Amino acid sequence: MSAAGLFAAGAAGITIVLTTFLLSVRHVLYGLSLGRRMALSRRQRVVGAYFLTDEAFGVASASGERSFAYLLGAELSIFVTWNLSTLAGAVLRAAIPDPEKLGVDLVFPLAFLALLVPLVRTRVELVVAVASGALAFFATKALPSGLPILVTGVAGSLLGAWLARGADPHVERDLHDMVREVA
Repeated sequence: MSAAGLFAAGAAGITIVLTTFLLSVRHVLYGLSLGRRMALSRRQRVVGAYFLTDEAFGVASASGERSFAYLLGAELSIFVTWNLSTLAGAVLRAAIPDPEKLGVDLVFPLAFLALLVPLVRTRVELVVAVASGALAFFATKALPSGLPILVTGVAGSLLGAWLARGADPHVERDLHDMVREVA
């Protein structure tokens, strides 16, 4: 997606390649995170890595499920839907108006927000999510396509590490428990 935006903006080839590479490095972190939580065979790791997307990682992380079958189900549901929707868009392109004019370009940020909310469980995570969202909003106004994701990812990770340094993870109360107590 970012490469397409950079192509459209007339960016240099090296800029497109480096930006795409840097944005794709997040999948290494996804793989490390899933590898710590799931006992996967070599073949399962290869298949899981091939179909892994941001959304599938979010669904698998939020669910707490640790089976390969669940991970693959999340990945394939997104993979099949994505490809069928792409085919429909290519076939029906003349009949579909510009998504920005319809206002449906807001769907992508809302989808990521829906994936994020169940993952926010502590005050530190809430602060990091809000700060990262604000930074992403302003970075998209000031930086070229692709860089806001990279800058926000690094800054959010550093903020989270700084806020959580030396903290006992068992001491911080779960936000969901606090909400239940208030309700």
